[in-house]
Amino acid sequence: MDIKIAPDDSQSMSQSGDAILKSLQNSDFAKADLIVRESIQNALDATKGDSKFTRVEYHTGKFNTETLNPKFKEISDELTKRYPKSAKYLSISDKGTVGLNGKYDSDKAEDLINSNFYKLVFGIGKNQEAEGAGGSWGLGKTSYFRMGIGLVIYYTRVKIGDEYEERLIGSLIENPKEKTKLLKKSSRGIAWWGTYKKNNDSSLNSENGKIYPITDEESISEILDVFGLKSYVEDETGTTIIIPYVKDLEEASDLPWEKSWERALSMSVQRWYSPRLVNRAYSEHFNQSQLVCTVNGNSVGTMDDTEPFFGKIQTLYNAALIGKTQSKEIAVEDIIIPKKGMENPSIIVGRVAYTIESKASYDYDPQEYVEGIREENKNGSDTIVAFARKPGMVVRYAIGDKWSARVKPEEGKVLLAFFVPNSDGKLYRDIQDEGYETLEQYLRAGEKADHADWFDIGKNTLVKRLRTNVAKSLEEVTDGTSDGGSKILSTRLGRKYSRVLPPENYGKSGRVSKKRVGTKGTEKEHGASIRNVQSEFGSDGNISLHFEVSVVDKAKIELCIKTQGGNGKLSLTGWNKEFNTMKFPVEIKDIHISNPNIEVDSQDDTAVVIRSIESNQPETSDIYLTLELSSYEYQPQINIQNLKGK
Repeated sequence: MDIKIAPDDSQSMSQSGDAILKSLQNSDFAKADLIVRESIQNALDATKGDSKFTRVEYHTGKFNTETLNPKFKEISDELTKRYPKSAKYLSISDKGTVGLNGKYDSDKAEDLINSNFYKLVFGIGKNQEAEGAGGSWGLGKTSYFRMGIGLVIYYTRVKIGDEYEERLIGSLIENPKEKTKLLKKSSRGIAWWGTYKKNNDSSLNSENGKIYPITDEESISEILDVFGLKSYVEDETGTTIIIPYVKDLEEASDLPWEKSWERALSMSVQRWYSPRLVNRAYSEHFNQSQLVCTVNGNSVGTMDDTEPFFGKIQTLYNAALIGKTQSKEIAVEDIIIPKKGMENPSIIVGRVAYTIESKASYDYDPQEYVEGIREENKNGSDTIVAFARKPGMVVRYAIGDKWSARVKPEEGKVLLAFFVPNSDGKLYRDIQDEGYETLEQYLRAGEKADHADWFDIGKNTLVKRLRTNVAKSLEEVTDGTSDGGSKILSTRLGRKYSRVLPPENYGKSGRVSKKRVGTKGTEKEHGASIRNVQSEFGSDGNISLHFEVSVVDKAKIELCIKTQGGNGKLSLTGWNKEFNTMKFPVEIKDIHISNPNIEVDSQDDTAVVIRSIESNQPETSDIYLTLELSSYEYQPQINIQNLKGK
């Protein structure tokens, strides 16, 4: 292959290899994590519109260097000195994608800006512009050059009109300041290997300085054969990235999946893409492809080969995405920002699904699964909150920080939660005026180059507020601590639903008081009050409530659903306005009143009107109420209202 060395121009602002390699430094991610996060997101961004599956295949192994070394002019002798017989490689192939399409031989800037081939091979900081894309900085690709000696081979097959074209080109980015550098003649440490166009006399012309990919299928196949890889055939298009001379993993960890590339890649795929990996619920919700991955031919993420921990992470994601769950161990809470968040303040900013489990449920500590943390560096936290945007890659696992402030499960327990934003939700008008119409656009723009967290933009506090509300919601539904219940439902109903009943003397006119009218002082008539005695969750799924009421004349006892916006609760009327297609999730099945001087005046599924037989005489009674829940995802409340004179 012919070589082009990046020119040294003292007047240009072009970066050198060492600066490029530093552009995505992230010590929090292992090598396999960097490769997986970047390669799968590239594949998902390039998925064909009609593809039901996006397939990503990882291969590791050894190759014969005697065949490959001579292909790289200028550095072949040095490669032979270091790798005379064999070396290791890592390859990533995707299918169901469009490949590295776009022009590479144009002089027009607009052609190159829209060329995926040009942006990946020649452009640093050239980002994806598509709505819902994963990347927004174009720097993740630099991770490929950090896995070996700096060499990367790009192979792709694209469709141009009715024809197909194969393309292959090599690239090197290295630190030119290192004594072990391969490019002895370059002060920038950047080069490409491909071919030059031919002149009219059929000689290669390198005078214009432009190098192009090899498109001869036979020559390409010869290079792929070195690694035991096959060309794309028939109507296949896609991209294969080959990293030759790859380094061994040098992770200082006793975790078994960090001992080899094969196991590390398999674990990383699950760690970062469990929301998307073989997930029909995701595909149906967003009308997007399913992600299918293999490592050395072995599938990752299917029923038989998924780590149970990451199976639970996917279940939590689905619950938060869809807004419901069939598991009694998982609960879902709506997250609302009442002011200056969404365009419509009653629209959710997202949902959080959570569960509390024993750490002993898994083979390893949950913190080890999500971060590969070394034992001596673990912070001992027992709360983990994951979050992801529309592409389905976990942005981060927030361990014991502001996402779960003041939530303290008991010893040996862990809170696992997943927050999924309302990606398509329209933002408050002032934020839209800044160019961010939807929440997805705002969150994407606020990610840094490594996509490892969300940050607010300018003076906005959207991320801060949604994070605070997630933490507040988790604190409320867990009471800040866990009682060690084996199921989240019993925790929620046995402990949190002791707050189904309002506090003592809650309600309209809920206490005796004196009020002066004009010059004469008169005692105000007693109103209605309610006091919690006991709540119990039955084996039949119903809630039995015991409370004490005080009533004069008439009072209305009404079921409501707790919310984060407005006045903090929705009655049946308010519910139907907000969710007219969804059934109110709780209803009254039975009522018993101990005091014969209080009787039921009227009753329906969500409210009971009681009255004192002796008018104007205050009466107190124990009331036993049975509630039936059609969903465990909402927190019911009871409101009492004095109806004197109504």
